[in-house]
Amino acid sequence: MFSFFLVQRFQIVKDALKRENLFSVTLDQDATYAKVYKRDAKYCYKKFKAYSSMTCFIGESGYCIDEEFREGNVSAQVGILEQLQRVHKYLESCGIEVSNVRNDSAGYQSKVLNYCFDNDLTFFIGGDLDSSVRKGINHIPSDSWKRYRNRYGDESDNEEIAEFIHCMENTKESFRIIVVRKKIESDNPTVPELLGDKYEYRVIATNSKLDAEKVVHFYNLRGVCEYNIKEAKYGFNLKSFPSGNLAGNGLWFKTGILAYNLIMYLKRIIMGGVYKNKEMGSIRYQVISIAGKLVSHGGNKLKLCCSVDMFKKMEQWRTECLTL
Repeated sequence: MFSFFLVQRFQIVKDALKRENLFSVTLDQDATYAKVYKRDAKYCYKKFKAYSSMTCFIGESGYCIDEEFREGNVSAQVGILEQLQRVHKYLESCGIEVSNVRNDSAGYQSKVLNYCFDNDLTFFIGGDLDSSVRKGINHIPSDSWKRYRNRYGDESDNEEIAEFIHCMENTKESFRIIVVRKKIESDNPTVPELLGDKYEYRVIATNSKLDAEKVVHFYNLRGVCEYNIKEAKYGFNLKSFPSGNLAGNGLWFKTGILAYNLIMYLKRIIMGGVYKNKEMGSIRYQVISIAGKLVSHGGNKLKLCCSVDMFKKMEQWRTECLTL
């Protein structure tokens, strides 16, 4: 049964990407957690009972190409490489190139980085502030830090950016660590601040040749993935589950993701225009909830309670659906 959903999800995304001429894509992987009150559910790292799902979205279009439903106590690091391999292999067989891989710090694993190196994938992965990375940060010359500019070119008042070359114990090649530090301005300083560390840091591991600032700008687009997860959970009721059984709830989640992809396809390929980026709530209110009556006099006819303009749009959408 689950293999059916996998095949359908792959086919929908493949067809959508080719219709939109997207033959080079970015993969965004992220684990999401849904709080539940099921007796047999497991506690996640946030200390509440949850189910989790490792998702993979197409960064340029928002389709969910892969999803793995699991217990809440499964680490976000588990399954990242296997999912990446699965999706990469499928897209490659379809003639679609995976150009970039974006991930948060859960993907900061030597085996993930090595896979990217072996397959010429450009990665943008949030790094861990472990001892070796902190040591690298401490060795950055003071004159190497420069003011950070956002993607609009505005210079930050309290953020600076620099980089250094780093290598994990089991990685096959070295890579860049981009560091953004923000000056802490607090009335209640913490112990590190009292000891002289007046910055908070965020780091990004990459093998990209882009300028450091552009690496940060591109990595920040992961926020779109988080928005897509939110849209799937709240637009398709994937934040609550009907069963106390993991497999049953997994089926519910996969059905919801299939519906999510179908609506994305409808918005982007068929409807277009102002509907292309509308949320599911708006689509439901403006289109799906339009009242209709099936009349059988003189042949079956569907009467819709809507404006003439909306009727013409629906006729057009129907025609386009029939030509698919």
